[in-house]
Amino acid sequence: MPDPTIPPILFSDYFGVAESEIEAYGAFNACLISDLPLFIDPFLLFNSEKQDYQKLHGEIIDYLVFLYQKSTTTSPGKGELEAWYHFKEVKQTWLGFTASGNAGHGLAQTFAKALNKNFKLLFNPSQISVTKSFHLEKLGLIEKGVGRDTISDFTTNLIKHYLLEYTQEFARTKIDKKFVKRFPVAKAKFNYNTETWATLPFDLPFHANLANYSAGNKRQSGDNYVILVPTDLLTRHEAWINKADMLNSFDLIADSLPDDALRASVNNYLAKAIEKAKKQNADRKQDEAERRAIQETFREFPVLIDYFIKRREELGEEAVSSSSKKVYQAEMLFLAKFINFVSYMATETPFYKHGITTVQDASDRVRILKNAIERDGVGSFFYKTDKQPISSEEDLRVAHRLLWFNQNGFEPDTKASKEDIIKVEFKLASNNSVSQFIKAANEKLKEADEKGEKNESIIVLFAFNGADRQKAEEHQKESINGKARVFVIDASPPQILRKSLGTEDTKKQKENNNMPKRKKDQIFISYSHADAKWLDEFEKHLKPFDRAGKLSVWDDKKIRASQKWKDEIQKALDTSGVALFLVSPTFLASDFISDEEMPAMLKAAEEEGVLIFWVPVRSSAYKTTFLKDLQSRPGPDKPLAGMSTAKRDTVMVDICSEIAEIINESLN
Repeated sequence: MPDPTIPPILFSDYFGVAESEIEAYGAFNACLISDLPLFIDPFLLFNSEKQDYQKLHGEIIDYLVFLYQKSTTTSPGKGELEAWYHFKEVKQTWLGFTASGNAGHGLAQTFAKALNKNFKLLFNPSQISVTKSFHLEKLGLIEKGVGRDTISDFTTNLIKHYLLEYTQEFARTKIDKKFVKRFPVAKAKFNYNTETWATLPFDLPFHANLANYSAGNKRQSGDNYVILVPTDLLTRHEAWINKADMLNSFDLIADSLPDDALRASVNNYLAKAIEKAKKQNADRKQDEAERRAIQETFREFPVLIDYFIKRREELGEEAVSSSSKKVYQAEMLFLAKFINFVSYMATETPFYKHGITTVQDASDRVRILKNAIERDGVGSFFYKTDKQPISSEEDLRVAHRLLWFNQNGFEPDTKASKEDIIKVEFKLASNNSVSQFIKAANEKLKEADEKGEKNESIIVLFAFNGADRQKAEEHQKESINGKARVFVIDASPPQILRKSLGTEDTKKQKENNNMPKRKKDQIFISYSHADAKWLDEFEKHLKPFDRAGKLSVWDDKKIRASQKWKDEIQKALDTSGVALFLVSPTFLASDFISDEEMPAMLKAAEEEGVLIFWVPVRSSAYKTTFLKDLQSRPGPDKPLAGMSTAKRDTVMVDICSEIAEIINESLN
């Protein structure tokens, strides 16, 4: 059951469905207070072994062929162009992060022009002799301004009928009927007989409270339903077929061309293009000149694009594993760490007792956040790993949106009245444009004052090291005469040390720090014998690290019958840098673990700096124990038993890699 003191965040929270059921269905457990920076990659449809997915990819190509034929045989009117080319973003998936909220710009005139302009290149008859299929992503390789979001939005619209049917099936079988409502969905499926997009009815998950939060995002009262998306269609950062990878693999593509004459022509053209680029701008660096020349060569020889796509097709299995890992990392960062942080702020601080409709309340919230990170040491929630902080503005904006909501559903940029607007923004202190950003904010506030508008701006700078903190404090001083309020939050490692160790820096610790260090290259695994299969699985994943000499593994199977258990456990802890708990109901029920192993491990954590974290192998009542305050991998409510084999392997590899990294850093 969700904690009643914490506002609902995930799809599972809103609709009372177990996360394991959503996982078993194959759907992504969407965050329903902020869209997340994930998107559908059409290549995952093409490359899938699932016939349904391959069929969907074929339907995308069929629709593109339809548009191509219409553009060459007729002159579509304005109404037809709008009906065929213009699509709204499918915001009900809660994917595809936009700074302005859960409502992107959709696809309109710019996309239509780009598509019409490049139809011949998209459907070049010679391409199919090189690649296995046509690919929509090719448009992003040849046309400026057509990126991953455009391709993903178009793909999502063209497979919307499948996503609606997929969601409807889950809603009818897994969700309480009071949360299911029939909606007429516009542009649900294309009818080739009438050449029009049909509006069709679907039974979909609906929650009245979604309308409250979404009001600031310009959602209509009739479309506050949710559409589930299969996790295996999602990726992050870039589509598998993307321009950056194409440019970076130019040499490989050129060298692998089967036609000797074509290869010679390409290399000759590239050499001349580089010289031309240098002459046009003598100050241009060699790398920049080469990159511009490579772009020009791709335009001159479009067949090179086809050979790049062919190479990506051949590496299809890598696309699946890469996307799976990216989605898992996003889940850990956004749906585990950040949501745990929201839980902490809701239960351990008065953060959500303050509103955000006055500048004073908003400022008080920032001060509470600053104290939680700098004084209480919870800044680790803003770290991807124990040593790597978030490094992109996009990640920080998502953290802001997840954190800043409250039970009344206010947006981060909140109107207190028709006249008053309070804008709160999180920025990385490492961003070189912070100074200009603050200056621009002050200029906007000055203009608003002149118009008689009561606008306020709060800028929160996050520093993850000493140098960034110094820069942030300088920005704060520079803006002292401006109207924008600038706060600095120091989330650098010294500030998070106490929370990571789970203890204060006591006198005893200081004394231990001055003593000679024992080699701590061992992992101590605590488990219930009823969960021996999970121990075996982890030891398999840890074996390559063991073989490489990066760590060793200890568990109670290494204790011989003649040895004293308690003494051997203590000896093992003396040389362990990490203690790993495999938590299940039987683990928590074990008197030996509770009375013997656990006290020894907690003492080792306090006095020796042994890092403890735990893995939920099965669902358990961990919230009633001290485990709720310790780090878990993955999230505490994501048991391994509820995952598919492929995802479970990905999670376990990441856990073992992180452990190896922690031990390596402690030894060095």
